[in-house]
Amino acid sequence: MTTDTDHDILEHFQAWAEGDIDAATALRGFADELRAIDAVTEPLEVRRATVRRLCEEIVQQAGEKIVVSGYGEFAFAPASVSQTYDRKQLETLLHDLIASGEGDWAQRLEACRKETMRAGGLRIIKEREAR
Repeated sequence: MTTDTDHDILEHFQAWAEGDIDAATALRGFADELRAIDAVTEPLEVRRATVRRLCEEIVQQAGEKIVVSGYGEFAFAPASVSQTYDRKQLETLLHDLIASGEGDWAQRLEACRKETMRAGGLRIIKEREAR
């Protein structure tokens, strides 16, 4: 379902698509829209962070998960350590193993490689606000 506001921003996009406005003008209009949205959502995000911190304190004090009927389960997940390996160093090691006649080991290590695709997307870097 589209709202009147949705219609306005779609018209703005259409104006750009049809060449009536340039890219900078189109993005300036959308930046103004994002600024207005951020003005509403940022205070809510701060409030959400405060509520979550207080919930975390309650759950930690309780020492167990707590089920809240109609909402869900609150539990505390302790910090954990994730291990990873330096890709460049592993590439060098594989190359060195092959060069020193240890191709079997290099192939075994190579077989452990996993690649994961991450979606690309728009990245917006906000200017720092004057203080």
